[in-house]
Amino acid sequence: MVPTPRRDERQNSRRNARRETNRAEILDAAEIVFAQTGIHNASMRSIAAEAGFSPAAMYLFFEGRQHLLAATLTRRGDELNELLTATVAEAPEPLAALHAVIDATLAFFARRTEFRQMLRELRGGPAIMGPALADHADDVDQRLAHAAKLLSGVIADGQKSGVLRSGNPHLLAHLYMVLVNEFVYLAAQPTNDFATEDLHHVVDGALRA
Repeated sequence: MVPTPRRDERQNSRRNARRETNRAEILDAAEIVFAQTGIHNASMRSIAAEAGFSPAAMYLFFEGRQHLLAATLTRRGDELNELLTATVAEAPEPLAALHAVIDATLAFFARRTEFRQMLRELRGGPAIMGPALADHADDVDQRLAHAAKLLSGVIADGQKSGVLRSGNPHLLAHLYMVLVNEFVYLAAQPTNDFATEDLHHVVDGALRA
């Protein structure tokens, strides 16, 4: 029996869906292993075991550990950028958008504790996260730049409407990102007594006109 074009399309669609599901399962497993054992101690074999795949099967999806690490970072980076874009679009005005981004970002990382621990590993401790990520994923800088551009646009709009303080929007966006980024890690510490409400007060005091 000769397969029809429509049947071929269905088969290809099912194969692609299975492949995407398998890829996502491997990325989930990689996130867990990278967080639990550390970036440098994680191996393709240990990630394969966590995902329930053979080590050989892993290479059908990723070229190696570095490629897998990069894919893990960029997947969550894309998710976060999509969340930030949607959050800003739904906010009634610029200052409200900055406060909404704080809550959305903290909720994002609260749901992804392994990813947050991964980033902590990449930071090398208490240093501010930033260019070091580019050593692991070439396009991480592009994702950071996307977030910075989005937030600097929010600040520029707020300055035009008189809601936000004057100053270079790009630099103010960078300051804002550093505050939120550092709070993400503080929030995970058992001794942290700096509440989310405190962060909102700091941002409001720093950026309100």
